[in-house]
Amino acid sequence: MPPGWSKATLGGSQRSTRNQDSSTSTLRAAEISFSIEDVPEEGGMSITTIHVYLPEEAVDCWYPVRAEHLGDDRYRILSEPPEDPVLEFGKDAIVRCRLQKLGAGIGFTDQLVAFEISN
Repeated sequence: MPPGWSKATLGGSQRSTRNQDSSTSTLRAAEISFSIEDVPEEGGMSITTIHVYLPEEAVDCWYPVRAEHLGDDRYRILSEPPEDPVLEFGKDAIVRCRLQKLGAGIGFTDQLVAFEISN
């Protein structure tokens, strides 16, 4: 699995179903290629890392992307993967995010995960 992807596991199984209503999930993550905590950039934008679902994968996977925080739970996606992965939401989409547990092995942390397009 390429760096930056997160693979879902459930009870040691490599398969699970995506549950959009849950705010936490048990996940085993691959190496995260970058991590940016709300960093102000030119023009006062607040940039952070959010994770976007990869709908074409056989198991639940999320990919980290850079996003501008617009306020409340709304973010504008600024980056996209350099190669093949198809993201549920693409560059320039304005999405709503919530905290969800992502991790590797026994270490899990709350990460921002995009779950729907913002109106």
